[in-house]
Amino acid sequence: MVKGSFETYGWITKDALLFDETMLKEALEDGQFIYAKVIDSWKKENILSPKTVGKTIQTWRFRTNINGKHAEGLRIKIETLRDKLKMDADIFEGFENVDDKSIEEMSLNEACQYFLNKIEPEFKLIIHSAEEAATKFIITFPNWVLMAGQPEIIKSMEMCKKNCRN
Repeated sequence: MVKGSFETYGWITKDALLFDETMLKEALEDGQFIYAKVIDSWKKENILSPKTVGKTIQTWRFRTNINGKHAEGLRIKIETLRDKLKMDADIFEGFENVDDKSIEEMSLNEACQYFLNKIEPEFKLIIHSAEEAATKFIITFPNWVLMAGQPEIIKSMEMCKKNCRN
């Protein structure tokens, strides 16, 4: 788990990479590339995935939610990337199933959801408070109290319990 200040260049989902446009532009320009030419080239070579309505391209920006947060950027399907770079399929195996991740590799919200859905589902019930669920979570996964702290775990558990009821 990453702690402290860091920059997000994009997101990885099970089927695509989503690049933050500002960060991508800065990275390309730092590498002495002309951003507009690279993007035009990627469009012509069908590397970027457009948002379409029927056969009409609506936009090249793709909007979605990742780990409950709004994300927007330029989308490249993993399959396209694999084909263009002639990569083996198993390089991307780890992104296909969140359950394959260890609990420490998940975000705090993912870990709480996993805990409530797979390990201790009875803590989803309204008779258990978020504090009780957080305490059991900390007992089960003691490293999380060092990584996130008890107050953050309780806040995340409150949110996850609320989402489980909806």
